[in-house]
Amino acid sequence: MILRLIRLALTLIGFMIRAFFVKLFNKGNARNFKLTALTNRYSRKILRIFQVRIEVEGAERLVDDTPCLILSNHMSYLDILFIAAVNKSMFLSN
Repeated sequence: MILRLIRLALTLIGFMIRAFFVKLFNKGNARNFKLTALTNRYSRKILRIFQVRIEVEGAERLVDDTPCLILSNHMSYLDILFIAAVNKSMFLSN
């Protein structure tokens, strides 16, 4: 358990450092694309640390180039990580 928490802490620190440099050295759409890809990659890593297995249903309905709105009725704090791990998307919260 302690080892898992250490891995989680190092992963989060690595994400924050990389996100800082992506924001610092990239502008516009390139920055958004790189941040989305970075969020996707680190969401997968964090879920792997927690040993969470994801099963996706209905992914064939999503088209990569078509805008869509994904809504989630939060069941846990990991919902955002689930969505970010399986779908490259930007987040808006209220």
